Amino acid sequence: MMINAKSRMAKQMTDLWTTAGVEPQYQALVKAYDGATTLEIYYTHTEIENADIQRLFNCASSTATRLKMKAKELMANLTIRTWDASKVNTATAYEAWGIDIEEVEKRLTKLNKLKKAGIIKETTNEPNEKA
Repeated sequence: MMINAKSRMAKQMTDLWTTAGVEPQYQALVKAYDGATTLEIYYTHTEIENADIQRLFNCASSTATRLKMKAKELMANLTIRTWDASKVNTATAYEAWGIDIEEVEKRLTKLNKLKKAGIIKETTNEPNEKA
């Protein structure tokens, strides 16, 4: 089941990058979003800008702009307005990008429980130090 979930996530990410206009050879360079960052941005910003999108997906400015345009298209279809023309509605953007916030919350909660139980080790982004 985990393999199917990973395959589904990989397909969703590929579809997202293709829709955003990211060429296939560059799609592997873009990291999937991090659950904690995803939730932080979702719950702290009602509207997001390019910098938030770049932080969410760890992508280039041009990719963030394409993703923002995808969100703006959905906002136009749903007649949702923004307070700031340079930003997009967070909930609508997540919907446009196929991010299910409830699923992210569920997975992050489960991951934290597994880490607390010692089943999964904590990981750090710091480089390994040589002894």
